[in-house]
Amino acid sequence: MAREYGKLYIKAWSGGFTKLPARAQRTYMFLLSQPDISNAGTLTLALRRWANCVGDESAEDIEDDLKCLAARDYIVVDEGCEELLVRTYIRWDGGWRSPNMMVSIKAAASQALSETIRAVIREEVGRLDTSTLPKKVSDKTGRSTKDFIELLIGQLSDELADDEKDPEVIGWGSETLQETLPLTIPERVSETLPERVRERVTERVSDSNPSRKGSGKGFGKGLLTTTTTAIDTTAIDTTTRVNNRETTANRSYTPQFEQFWNLYPQHRRKEKPKAFAEWKQAIKRADPDVIIEGLRSYLTGDVTYAPYPAKWLKTDSWQDGPDTSRQVEASRSNPAMARRESNYGNLQAYVNLRHGQGQATQPAQGRLIGGAA
Repeated sequence: MAREYGKLYIKAWSGGFTKLPARAQRTYMFLLSQPDISNAGTLTLALRRWANCVGDESAEDIEDDLKCLAARDYIVVDEGCEELLVRTYIRWDGGWRSPNMMVSIKAAASQALSETIRAVIREEVGRLDTSTLPKKVSDKTGRSTKDFIELLIGQLSDELADDEKDPEVIGWGSETLQETLPLTIPERVSETLPERVRERVTERVSDSNPSRKGSGKGFGKGLLTTTTTAIDTTAIDTTTRVNNRETTANRSYTPQFEQFWNLYPQHRRKEKPKAFAEWKQAIKRADPDVIIEGLRSYLTGDVTYAPYPAKWLKTDSWQDGPDTSRQVEASRSNPAMARRESNYGNLQAYVNLRHGQGQATQPAQGRLIGGAA
């Protein structure tokens, strides 16, 4: 059955996806919504057909977009087999949680033509978190959903165990990315690249003549000669500047701030550079140890909806103590919860009475649980 839609999670717009050029983002969404994408995330490479679906791009442009996505590890492209894999498709599509769908994923993965793509699928399947799957045993199969899917994952891993990744296939797109970089690679640029790209760039730099001058338009002294770039250089420069700010902040984080950051509720840790900027202002108003102790006190309350660290620091929240308002409100606004709390108290009083540990007390609500003594 052909697919009717493709999934793109909202969280994509708060991670590394936002640092891709707009064209590459669009191409990635285009791949996710292809009707012939398999349950394992594989597609037959069809540049010309895909270009016909886009009004302002040629097949060469589509290829450039794919190289950008491949260099950032969003996809794997095997030109020899004319096959493409959306790397995290299985995990984020969510179909693997269904036993029937996992059977289809297993079949699609085994049918992939590229050995490299099969090896990558094996790795991605191995990253699936099965801890939240239902554990109730079915009367029909004698297995739980969790057990059955783990069995299929194990079988798939065994079937693909001998498949190995070809470095040339894994590195497809990296050369194009390198064409946009200077011969002398600044440390700040190097740190923004995937490790495999960084290694190949370093080799290329060491083998090149550092005095060579680039002749392409817009390239200055010491740059590689090129006439075309597969990735928008403006976008790369913007990405580099953004990552450079984060890298600079990482290098200057103080031990006390790191202690604060690691204590803060993990589900609310956002915008670390911004939080560090607020931390530097906050320690001008209070001693760092006071702030950290205030955080420890705050953690004893309800932190479900804790503000992001930057806002917590900006509003001097270390002075407020634990937040218990929501717990009280929840009890008042939820009669069922109030009844459970009352019944628990009545039950405890009854148990104490039967064991001679106290005197009978008037129940807070209704009759004493467990009946008459």
